[in-house]
Amino acid sequence: MGNAHEPDKRNDASMPREKDFSLDDIVREYGGWTEQPPVAEPTAQETEETPIAEQAHIAFEWLRPDEEEGPETENVSEAEDPPEPEHEPEEIPDEKPKLRLVEKKQKKRRRTLPEKTPQQMQSEIKKELRLLPLRAYLTGFLTVLAGILTLWQGMEWPIPVSLPSVSTLSIALLAIYVLCLLLSLDVLLRGLQQILLLRFNLESSLLLCSIVVLLDGFAAFSSGRIPLYAPVCLSLFLANYGRSKRLKGNYRAIKVLLSEEPREYVYHLPKQWHNTDCLTHESSDIAIGAQCLNEPDGCERALRVYCPMVSIAASILSVTTSIVAKQNFLWVFAVMLTGSLPAMGFFCFSAPMQQLALRLQKSGAALLGWRGLRLLCGSKYLMLSSKDLFPKSSVAFNGLKVFGSYRVNQVVACAGTMMIAAGSELEPIFTDLMQEYGVREYPMGSFRRYEGGGYGAEIGGDVVLTGSLRFMRLMGIAIPNELNLKQALFLSINGELAGVFALTYKAAGTVRSALVSVQHSSGLTPLLATRDFLISPQFLAQKFKISSDSLEFPAVADRVRLSELELPRDATPAAVMTKQSMSAYAGSVLGARTLNSITRWSIVFCFLSGLMGLLIMLLLTRTGAVAIASAANLLLYMLLWLIPTILLDLWVRFI
Repeated sequence: MGNAHEPDKRNDASMPREKDFSLDDIVREYGGWTEQPPVAEPTAQETEETPIAEQAHIAFEWLRPDEEEGPETENVSEAEDPPEPEHEPEEIPDEKPKLRLVEKKQKKRRRTLPEKTPQQMQSEIKKELRLLPLRAYLTGFLTVLAGILTLWQGMEWPIPVSLPSVSTLSIALLAIYVLCLLLSLDVLLRGLQQILLLRFNLESSLLLCSIVVLLDGFAAFSSGRIPLYAPVCLSLFLANYGRSKRLKGNYRAIKVLLSEEPREYVYHLPKQWHNTDCLTHESSDIAIGAQCLNEPDGCERALRVYCPMVSIAASILSVTTSIVAKQNFLWVFAVMLTGSLPAMGFFCFSAPMQQLALRLQKSGAALLGWRGLRLLCGSKYLMLSSKDLFPKSSVAFNGLKVFGSYRVNQVVACAGTMMIAAGSELEPIFTDLMQEYGVREYPMGSFRRYEGGGYGAEIGGDVVLTGSLRFMRLMGIAIPNELNLKQALFLSINGELAGVFALTYKAAGTVRSALVSVQHSSGLTPLLATRDFLISPQFLAQKFKISSDSLEFPAVADRVRLSELELPRDATPAAVMTKQSMSAYAGSVLGARTLNSITRWSIVFCFLSGLMGLLIMLLLTRTGAVAIASAANLLLYMLLWLIPTILLDLWVRFI
């Protein structure tokens, strides 16, 4: 298979990639009649598809199951077993060894607590969300009040109201600060728990900063300055806000997991095509735990490295600065801790994740935590089956025409037998036809798939070919000019056209939108793992009005192998879907990739804001610039760094 961006030469009728098989070659391979007149090679190329409106003017009538003239006298379903062919048919050479998944050895893990069921997690989230949003709103209101008082005194706004004294203002801010601490007690307790577990995170940094600022606030009364209460109140509000968003996103994902509808899971398959990773989805009724939703995200993992290092650095620099510059240690330590605290880290992942969970829930999908996000982002190819592109309701039988002396029952039975043997996505349509006509599957001899878009087999001693219009012409089957139908399945018996099954493929708008989004996604290529020989990149480009250059179209043998891949027993699902739709499938993958990009940029902003704040506060404390390193300036500094994070959150809302 060449590059996905190069034109697919195998679909060019004038330049076939493999050897063209003539009718005599097929006869010699399968056996059949003894004498056959020579068939002229086709010279006309495939023309444009005949519109549906013009098909009504073709000079023959399509037969319907209810239009059959009468019962057949010969029981074609009781045909004798076909004779063995003179020699085995030549199989299509495999370009790659058969793709298999080997079960990985499970690594030894530490003893952990029993994994909670989705029902247990749902009840716990409901319980926590009863008061958490209210506490977040109250903390936000108190933060706004503390910010107004701090900026009023620091900026000296020309307001025609007498400004209270510094001591009175400090007492009011202290009362607000204590209320915020009480409303955010669960945040502080989680920070303490992480310290005891030796997992110093952002909540632990906030706990340390809150204690130091509280102690420094008592010393600020005698120095006549405003304590750093307002910046810490802002951090406490963002911690509650981010926690609320995270729980709401998890709750929506758990609702999808607990849905009673049949579920399908998106899986990551390592090194399945061109030695790169692929994504596929399989239906399953297994019970997936929701514990993965509580795993730390990428930003939290990065801050677990940043927070202890910066806290230690701030402690050392505070001690040296207070000794060298002879400054108050508590003030220096409080300023450095507050300036280096990346407050946007509390919601930079949870807020866009909650928005993504809301959008995926509407399409019947959910992302299974940060682990699932990483699995979806680490794949290059998105495997697409015929059911993804054309669901069952999008493909319909549109009529049947029988030629020659062949009977309708015989043609339907031969076509159905071929579709069942091939495992084609069109099998349900033909099995329904077989039931309506009262026929059953024929005993079949050798079976072969052709790269040109068709199948060949020996049924009852006859050589039967079925495929697209282009395939039949390549095989030398005479096709009338009025049968220029691309959305049709042709059947020939012993070199003669026996029947034509007209099909209708409807291009759904949601599928087209998903395909366009996948094509525009950097580093993600649609991989066609289809068995329907009528579906090709050119056919999809015509139906969905998209470019065929970015569609990866493997050889027929590779497409069959990719569609038959078996998942390992320890395969980890990355996303869950309750609707088998292209929008849910592609939406989960593209949403995860977008959220991953947002998280990466958020980590960069967290590191920049914290490190720059630590450096600026170090310079200001060494020079004793108390007026510049004030609570008002620190509050403005933190608010300015929230702007890029809010813009990243809007990115998810409007994509």
